[in-house]
Amino acid sequence: MRLIHGLLLLLAGILCLLILLLLNGGPADATGGSHPIFSGMSSGGDGLARLGGQGWVMNGIQVLTLLLIHGLVALSISERYRTRLFWLLLGVCAAVSLVVWFTLYAGYIRFLETGRMAEFMGYPLPTALALFGVFAGGSCLCVLYIWGFRRFVYPEAEEAAYEALRAAAGSPRRPDSAHGGSDD
Repeated sequence: MRLIHGLLLLLAGILCLLILLLLNGGPADATGGSHPIFSGMSSGGDGLARLGGQGWVMNGIQVLTLLLIHGLVALSISERYRTRLFWLLLGVCAAVSLVVWFTLYAGYIRFLETGRMAEFMGYPLPTALALFGVFAGGSCLCVLYIWGFRRFVYPEAEEAAYEALRAAAGSPRRPDSAHGGSDD
């Protein structure tokens, strides 16, 4: 199976989960119940019950979306440069993102079940993971791109071939152009 077919399967999975979520409808008191004192206000109620057993669907959508992001990164790299090292590094980036997500989701569910949660740097754990952890997953992809630019994205051999093509076409590179680039 080609990479694009795998990405289409991920999109189909996301679509199926979204349809399942829409067809199941919202659970009772999803927006909370009426407040016992203030008539224009609603109170939250049981958070776990408000998920209505659909937490796994929402979790699945997020997991498939994270996998889709990493798959699209892989799709942006030429097939000849998708080496074992590339797949290993991309897998590490995906693992970081998935560990952050599963820890965030599990912490939130644990809070809904028990009313207590762990803290990190003074923040509740899910909040801290949303603030810091999500960026760690994205930062891994940025590091992969910056470190692997000459190895996976635009190797020097391809740059040399491009410059030879430009020279053969009669438009050599002019680094002294007014805007600092190589074109007019």
